[in-house]
Amino acid sequence: MAPRTPSLPPLGVAVVGTGYWGPALVRNFGASPRAAVRHLVDRDTTRARGVGERLAPEAAAHDDL
Repeated sequence: MAPRTPSLPPLGVAVVGTGYWGPALVRNFGASPRAAVRHLVDRDTTRARGVGERLAPEAAAHDDL
C-alpha cells in the first residue's frame, strides 16, 4: 500500500489554445480533483471566453501568454 500523503490544493492549469483539442483538455482537467483550470489562452479571446463559460467559468481568458 502506498504511503498516505497530506492533502494538497489543486494544481492551477493554463490551457493554451481553445480550438480543436482545447475544450477536451479543459473538460478533462476540470474533471480531476487535483487540477483547476485558471487560464485559457487563445489569439481569439471570444473563443476562449466561450470555452470558459461552458467548461471553466472561473478561468480567465487571455490573448497572449
